[in-house]
Amino acid sequence: MTIYWHVPTATTRKKLDKVFNRFAGKEVQIYQDKNGHLQVSKGDTVLKELESDITGLGLKTRLIFPGSMQTQDARPDRVNIFIGPDFKDGKFHVPSTYSMG
Repeated sequence: MTIYWHVPTATTRKKLDKVFNRFAGKEVQIYQDKNGHLQVSKGDTVLKELESDITGLGLKTRLIFPGSMQTQDARPDRVNIFIGPDFKDGKFHVPSTYSMG
């Protein structure tokens, strides 16, 4: 079985940079569940819009929280978004950078 992934072109990467520039620094609504895991609040619209814009470019997303487990597989069509607290205000924000994989 052959798996084909959408490898982003330079144009797609520029569009992705613009998406992140639009969302960088915006607050994300996060809560801690009963097991201590960080979760995105159902009412959060920032990440929904960010993910929608990214999937509109033909890419997948993966949210990564501090201390969360992640798979070691690498996918050239996946955008890794590292969501962590801002040390100034303790709130979670969309980062200005991302990684592919």
